[in-house]
Amino acid sequence: MKARRSVRMSFWVLWGAVLVAAPAGTYYLKFCAQMSGDVSSLGMSPLDFVWSSSLPLSVLVAALAYVVVDRLRRHARSIVLIAAVCSVAYLASLLLELSMVYGNGGLESVSYGFYRLLVGAQSALRYASMLVWAVTGVLWGTGASEKGEKPEKHSASTPFDELAAATRLTDRERAVAQGLLSGRTQAQIAQALSISASSVATYRSRACEKLGIASLDELDPVVPADKDDVIDVGSPLVPGLLVVGLCGAKLLALLVSSFSALGALLVLSILLAPPVVALVVARVRGLRPWVRPSMTRRLAFLCGAVALQGLLLGGLPGQSSPFINFFGLMSVSNDWLSVAAMVGYPLGVLWVASAALLPRGELAESLLADEDRCVLYLRGRGLGELEARVATWIASGAGTQLICDRLHVAPGTVNAYRARAYTRLGVHSSRELAELLAHDVGVVPSAGKTRPSAEESETPV
Repeated sequence: MKARRSVRMSFWVLWGAVLVAAPAGTYYLKFCAQMSGDVSSLGMSPLDFVWSSSLPLSVLVAALAYVVVDRLRRHARSIVLIAAVCSVAYLASLLLELSMVYGNGGLESVSYGFYRLLVGAQSALRYASMLVWAVTGVLWGTGASEKGEKPEKHSASTPFDELAAATRLTDRERAVAQGLLSGRTQAQIAQALSISASSVATYRSRACEKLGIASLDELDPVVPADKDDVIDVGSPLVPGLLVVGLCGAKLLALLVSSFSALGALLVLSILLAPPVVALVVARVRGLRPWVRPSMTRRLAFLCGAVALQGLLLGGLPGQSSPFINFFGLMSVSNDWLSVAAMVGYPLGVLWVASAALLPRGELAESLLADEDRCVLYLRGRGLGELEARVATWIASGAGTQLICDRLHVAPGTVNAYRARAYTRLGVHSSRELAELLAHDVGVVPSAGKTRPSAEESETPV
């Protein structure tokens, strides 16, 4: 299988080289014909025609395909076929254009309307062939090009396999329990099994009951316990990170191409001021990050591709054109893009800071450290598994967006569970809920939040 994958990737690289070199050579030859001779005296070469905005865009599409590669597996053969058809059609259009240029009478003998139609179709085919070629590379590189091909399985044993009671579980309960023990999140398991995140929580609860344990956390996990703190594509941080990457890279390109010290100072201040302000505010208000500064490989690939797109938006740094043409359909002034980057970058930093920082507090940390005890208590008070976990996080002072990310539920679900928990427990705010848990569960000697919830200090039922 590895040998087959190596052959495919070698062919993929050659395929991409043809898609890049063919238009460069065609445009060079067409330019030579228009100049009525050799243009080497002008210092021109085919390398001057290699650049295209389809190149960084292909990297971005490859990153997006890598994020959803599991969903693309079932359509792998169709995608490869579409890529081959688009590439052949594109190369055929280049040959047709060359035949017109060097044919009898040249372009003067060709209908203007037909030639413009050919050029437009050629531009569309170039983008289509490059983008689908990028997706094909992801499929081939991850071994998903053959129908029915499955990812390689690892036979490493887990503490779960050593439990005699594990034979009492159903296949679905076993799959959920093994997934959670391997460090996968509820959202990842739900996507892999085609079920909802709440169903994953239900199967987890049933598995714990049959195994005779309070929580799967009593078993030694296969991965470090802070695995979920690594930022993934489903995190609420991601939109802000992508905006920061796109706009920040554009500002870096402006910094490189700046022709005045004042302009460079302005761009540099825009780049540095928002993070510094966010750090100062976090220091003053006693906020701390709830995630480690680490991300998954697919998110890192996506952020890098977005940053590359921003860096090259408008041309190579130092060679920015006054107008940027998008797919031959519309043109936008590079100045407007620069202004948008100056506005978008601080907003992106604000998004990341608001989603990544959580108030400090002894009670909040104690509640989350004893989350399973709180969940067992709340379930005894009539709440479901997922409702109890949402209520515990609400009591810790976490905001709705953070709860949605950690428990993989919708904001409407959090609000509904909050109202239901308040009604059943006879409380009216997150502070009262925290004091109730602290008193009845005994997570701290004396309860008392020094800071209201990130959502609200008093929420009526």
